[in-house]
Amino acid sequence: TNEIIAISIFAKGGNFLENKRGTANLTASTMMKGTKKYTSQELAEILEDNGIKIEPGIRSDAFMITVLTTTQQYDKTLELLSEIVNNATFTEYELEKVKNDKLNAIKRSRDIPLNVAMEEYKHLIFEGTPYSNSTHELEKNIPIISREDILAYYKKIFDPKNIVISINGNVDPNKTAQAFATMFNSTSDTTFDYQKYKDEITPITDARTSVKNIPDTNTDWIFLAWQTAGLNNKKDYATLQVIDSLLGTGMSSRLFKNLRDQEGLAYQLGSGYSANILKGAFVVYIGTNPDTYDKALNGLWNEINKLKTEFIGTKELQDAKDKLTGQFLIALETNLDKASTTGWFKTSMNNYNFIKEYDDLIKSVTESDIMQVANKYFNNRYVLSAVKK
Repeated sequence: TNEIIAISIFAKGGNFLENKRGTANLTASTMMKGTKKYTSQELAEILEDNGIKIEPGIRSDAFMITVLTTTQQYDKTLELLSEIVNNATFTEYELEKVKNDKLNAIKRSRDIPLNVAMEEYKHLIFEGTPYSNSTHELEKNIPIISREDILAYYKKIFDPKNIVISINGNVDPNKTAQAFATMFNSTSDTTFDYQKYKDEITPITDARTSVKNIPDTNTDWIFLAWQTAGLNNKKDYATLQVIDSLLGTGMSSRLFKNLRDQEGLAYQLGSGYSANILKGAFVVYIGTNPDTYDKALNGLWNEINKLKTEFIGTKELQDAKDKLTGQFLIALETNLDKASTTGWFKTSMNNYNFIKEYDDLIKSVTESDIMQVANKYFNNRYVLSAVKK
């Protein structure tokens, strides 16, 4: 039978290996725009004709390539993948096209007030660090990133000592290992040893605020956020996941029930926890009527302060955990989900088995953990980003 195979490749280093912020982003966007063997159009046609998907991408801590193929096209896929990771040409013509597309997309996104508030939050929360590839930094740096900058990054990022390859599907392990060893110029004595990089994530030492006035908006948007632990602190990571679940995920969450259903303050609201390796960010947000801006902001603070001063009930805590573990299982339904999640946990925690440990870690979170972590992070060193009528 012709079965689906999913491949996720992670090259650790991501933005930390850039000389200019945005280089990784541009590299990912131009890698598929032609190689020594194929033009951009030829490569696109071959992939389409054979039903193969190869998509480079970037997170702050890792450069990624996700691949979807079938057992029948597996050898062809490995051949194309090798060409892309070794012989991408990054022509000036294709590079300028991608640059213009990105700059125009950034400008268009600012027509939406929600995007303006989110853009400022993402800029301020990790400003001046490798975790701050915000649209501000991209807009500033894209015009000055050269083809030479991209080639230097491209050659540096695929160090075989630094790469995790996660595959879900019916493949020959020995044949596959040899193919990837050849692809990344690895040898039998290559020892897996992550690229070490300095912790450059500067902590926020006081409040950072951005309030922009947009006269013609019908909705005010508020983002309130804090720097937190990342994946390198498993206990706090799990506790912040649970806080996100009970505070702002879904219609049963505290924000939804209290600020939308009871107070009628929100068109849209929620929370989010994004965890990088070294640090994470926790955010609560709300879209409200311009007449209720102050009340909505106070409502967000009230919900945060409750976590710091009131123990959560046993049933509410269990419901938040069940919702979280259920969503985690659903997020592992496809081959690509399994390959990418397993590969990311190996890359970020050096632990392929964290998927199996996740459930127990979430179950271990207590009422005291919630209060302790809330007091640890939700302080006066916050980011407030808003747009107002």
